[in-house]
Amino acid sequence: MELESEQGEEAIGSLESGAIGSTLIIYLNQYVRANKLGRVFESRTTFKFKGKKPNRQPDVAFVATNRLPTNWRQEADFAPDFAAEVVSKNDKAFEIEAKAKQYQKSKVRLIWIIHPYSKTIYIYRLATGLVPQVIGPNKELDGEDVVPGFKLKVNELFAGIPVDDDEDYDTEEDETAVVSAI
Repeated sequence: MELESEQGEEAIGSLESGAIGSTLIIYLNQYVRANKLGRVFESRTTFKFKGKKPNRQPDVAFVATNRLPTNWRQEADFAPDFAAEVVSKNDKAFEIEAKAKQYQKSKVRLIWIIHPYSKTIYIYRLATGLVPQVIGPNKELDGEDVVPGFKLKVNELFAGIPVDDDEDYDTEEDETAVVSAI
């Protein structure tokens, strides 16, 4: 997840967040292409969202075939059907929640916020608002009616990524996200 720092610069993603994002892209793209469901986009693709900072670049996004425009040489003037963000250690809980809220206001139907430190995924659905379902590493992600039939074990996202127990993550911020989202 790339959020602005206090100086207004884009935060630089880590190896961890890049590896997790690219793993999700590989699995999701293989499935989407094989089933001709639409297209998967990576973090350099700009989408239009409602509210402040209308131009956003989710780490991973999906757009269903029936919503794809004919002109691809432009920024998307719409929000995707699905968006995933990988939280980095510099992200603040309130910023993550604000982004999920902005995505929902823009009609993103399914949002996965991936928390590498706890190896949990916060799943936001347009139908349930800002009340996430939190699933752990032994569970399975489901594309639901947005990417029908897509399933991925959460552990697959974190496979091969070394665990650094001494890493300085702000777990208090993470707990705030859970409490404020419920």
